[in-house]
Amino acid sequence: MLSIQQLSVTSDGKDILRGVSLRVRAGELHVVMGPNGSGKSTLAQTIAGSPRCSVTSGTIRLGRFDLLTRTPDERARLGLFVAFQQPFAVPGVGTTQFLRLALEQRNNESLRPSQVRQRLWMALPQVGLPAAVMDRELNVGFSGGEQKRFELAQLLTLGAHIAVLDEIDSGLDVDGLRRIAAGVEAQRKAGTGILLITHNPALLEVVEPTTISLLVDGRIAESGGIELARRIAQKGFDALGKK
Repeated sequence: MLSIQQLSVTSDGKDILRGVSLRVRAGELHVVMGPNGSGKSTLAQTIAGSPRCSVTSGTIRLGRFDLLTRTPDERARLGLFVAFQQPFAVPGVGTTQFLRLALEQRNNESLRPSQVRQRLWMALPQVGLPAAVMDRELNVGFSGGEQKRFELAQLLTLGAHIAVLDEIDSGLDVDGLRRIAAGVEAQRKAGTGILLITHNPALLEVVEPTTISLLVDGRIAESGGIELARRIAQKGFDALGKK
């Protein structure tokens, strides 16, 4: 289980998160919604261990492990996966090479390139990407939608105990949303607990969240079920955040 308790975070000298508490159990889909600038991406970056995010109080635990005492690579080895809002392009590094290194470092195993290609080949159709992606450089020349789909393909290939998906739906059309939703559901059924961050209520039409939390001005303003997403769609974030 990912457990966050009373988390307060500053970034670039500004208070961003103010006492955020939430938890995600195995096989759950916890959706965090909120307007731009509410602290959603800071939450994801803090969980990942970004040095730009300074924790002033609170805890983040993955099972019995205190993540705040672990480096980003140690967090990944414990089973944490984070898909970022804006993935980096890495010229000269192939997608298959990247995943091979990630698998070997995380699982302490030696893999042949053909073994990694087989795993990735099985994941790509689930997110609507062609097999030719295996021969491309990491995110180089990818459209925004391709980047988001490949982030999810990485999760399907690597696996995780807990996955944090930061606006993985941005830049996608309706078909892309459905592909992403199918991939999220497949990973959730495999037992991964998922923290999905978005500001788009339309995403909630194609996924089935366990819990929805509304993050406004660095605080959890309200938590609930699908009815909360419907109220957000009707009234907007500001109306609910001031309640």
